Amino acid sequence: GGGAEWEDGGPARDTDWIAVKKVIDRTYTPIIKAEGYDAYSDLVMQIDISMHGAAHTGLASTAFVTELVKSLRPLKPLALVLKELVKQHGLNDPYRGGISSYALVLMLTYFLFHCNRPQPGGSGGGGGGGGGNSTNASPAGSGLVRTRGDGGGGGGGGGGG
Repeated sequence: GGGAEWEDGGPARDTDWIAVKKVIDRTYTPIIKAEGYDAYSDLVMQIDISMHGAAHTGLASTAFVTELVKSLRPLKPLALVLKELVKQHGLNDPYRGGISSYALVLMLTYFLFHCNRPQPGGSGGGGGGGGGNSTNASPAGSGLVRTRGDGGGGGGGGGGG
């Protein structure tokens, strides 16, 4: 019972290069989760197939991510590393409480835009110091130091990379 069906009402059949694993039809945009196999390279890949309709934003999202990758050089390597970590911990399926690749890219984009922005009250890259300021490290151990306080510090220390 309950298996995937073709439009003609017959059961969906696996071929030697693709296997339907699950049909998720109770979402805003229905998804077919499949597994593809390339016999030449012995590569297995996860494939999500969605149908184009009024609610489908996949093409616009793909174009947006392509532009982000062109604009932000560190985005692609960071996204690939995080995607692998998420996969290793079994958190790569948003339909089971995980996070999607698109959400990871958006979070990284936010981080990259905001971690490179000069902080108010400081006049130079990388530096705290001075009277009355408290410092704290920025997220993900990036080495950047953010300065808060009365504006009496800043200035010191070059970025050093």
